[in-house]
Amino acid sequence: MALRLNRRDLLAGAGALLAAPRPSWAAIPRDLTLSVWRYKLTASYFFEDAGVADVPYRVSYAELPGGTMVLEALSANALDYSFMSEIPPIFSVPSGVPLSLIAVLRGDVNNSGLLAQGDSAIRRVEDLRGKRVSYVRATNNHYYLIKILATAGLTFADIVPVPLSVQDGAAAFLAGHIDAIVSGGYVTWQLLRHNNARWVISDMEGLYSGNFVIAANRNSLKDPAKAEAIGDYLRREQTVWDWSGKNLARSAKRWADVTGAPEAYYLREFQQRHRQPRLTAVSEDVIRDQQDIADTFHAVKAIDRPIDVRPLWDTRYSALLGT
Repeated sequence: MALRLNRRDLLAGAGALLAAPRPSWAAIPRDLTLSVWRYKLTASYFFEDAGVADVPYRVSYAELPGGTMVLEALSANALDYSFMSEIPPIFSVPSGVPLSLIAVLRGDVNNSGLLAQGDSAIRRVEDLRGKRVSYVRATNNHYYLIKILATAGLTFADIVPVPLSVQDGAAAFLAGHIDAIVSGGYVTWQLLRHNNARWVISDMEGLYSGNFVIAANRNSLKDPAKAEAIGDYLRREQTVWDWSGKNLARSAKRWADVTGAPEAYYLREFQQRHRQPRLTAVSEDVIRDQQDIADTFHAVKAIDRPIDVRPLWDTRYSALLGT
């Protein structure tokens, strides 16, 4: 059910959008189409709530499972804009995917980590030895698993790694075919609810930066009108995240509307955050964090050569986003 907005909500959203420099709408043809990947609970679901739904061009949303398929869509020039974790861009470098990282969502990693079957003997990370553990390759939960295992002196050689998509991993876990799963996001509620699953590690703070990124297709950025539209869309998403962080109860209701999970579940998750998500400009600390991640993947031989992440980053929208 859509949330009804009053005049104050609309004015607040519009005011936030206009408060900072923004692209020139006059430079964006009304018949331009921006192709955007979205996943449940990404910012695009809440434009109306934040008062920024008056997009002056067409937006085509691609509902893809994420990870590898998003990179393939960017390679095929079927996407202009995508939210993702820091990890897929690292894996995209050897294959030359035409993406640039243009902004950072400084997120939270509470309620993310490792779940075990409710009736299993897995109580600590050390108990994973010899167990079947599902993760999504080349994504943030691939990195989560590396770091989680390392806390107990374990590596992938000590477990039975089972790389699966988010959906297939959840199905395998619910069917009892795997012993543990790296999880986060809205799927976690389903696993906790249906399988009496329990957290072994429920918070990745200190193990992962919490940074997520906005990627733009480099070929789209070469088109002046598309580049203006990307900047405009970026500011709208920034406004959504600002709105969400200031309206936790209403955000929890809307997240529940989108996913079917209880409103109370999300409100508790929001209240347990270490920080509210913020969409910000590219900065040196973010680039360093991603470089550390790339070096870790190379060290464990998940990537066969060193990766320099700096060429992935594009700061053209820094003034637009502010600090």
